[in-house]
Amino acid sequence: MVGPGIVRPFDTLAFTGGVLSVKTFENSDGTSFDAVRLYNPTASALVAGRPYVVTYDGDEESNPSAIAPTATAAFPQWIVIAQEAVAATSWGWFGYRGVMPVVSILGTTGVKDDHFGVTGSAPTGLTEVGTVRSISTMAVLTETANPAGNYRAILYGDAPVTIL
Repeated sequence: MVGPGIVRPFDTLAFTGGVLSVKTFENSDGTSFDAVRLYNPTASALVAGRPYVVTYDGDEESNPSAIAPTATAAFPQWIVIAQEAVAATSWGWFGYRGVMPVVSILGTTGVKDDHFGVTGSAPTGLTEVGTVRSISTMAVLTETANPAGNYRAILYGDAPVTIL
């Protein structure tokens, strides 16, 4: 939970291995998003544009990390979107709040602007869930597929209580 005086949820992680680990990226249309450097602890690359969750372990050399979401209702988890392909056991940038690209939107009714999105376990993208916000939503979808086949979403920096 973000406490008084903390503007961004990751401000307490100001440095990772002596490198500034939180910064703001600007999109070509003037919108922006906040991102944090996270470690990929897995044996395979993480895919740009896909959602992951922030996790922690006891090793300062690989902390904090990004892993695939798993279904849970135990505690809120910070959702992040990989902003680049991140090689196995490497560091990369992950967006956590603002307008950012996502690789795909999953849904059965066709993706619409201004609908909420959630992430599920082992996702390939966000899932459109309609116009009602719930304890699982973590983004607002901002456009249908553009000519490049990509989508954008506004992550509002909340940690969903449940991952579906």
